[in-house]
Amino acid sequence: IVNSDSMGINIKIGQENELKVMKNCSVITVPYETSSGGVGALTLFGPTRMEYDKVNPPLENNSKKIKKNLDKK
Repeated sequence: IVNSDSMGINIKIGQENELKVMKNCSVITVPYETSSGGVGALTLFGPTRMEYDKVNPPLENNSKKIKKNLDKK
């Protein structure tokens, strides 16, 4: 569902999703990488019709917060 090769925000809407069961959904992924080399992603699954301009900034902000907190450990 999620491509972990890219380090930028990734949005797949409806038919762009590879899995048939996800054709009516959107998948927004914001990856992060810690200073120690760990990688992860914050992912939101939702309807194809959503206010992306309101969803993306909080996802990106939370991804940065997760990275910052993991880097503290």
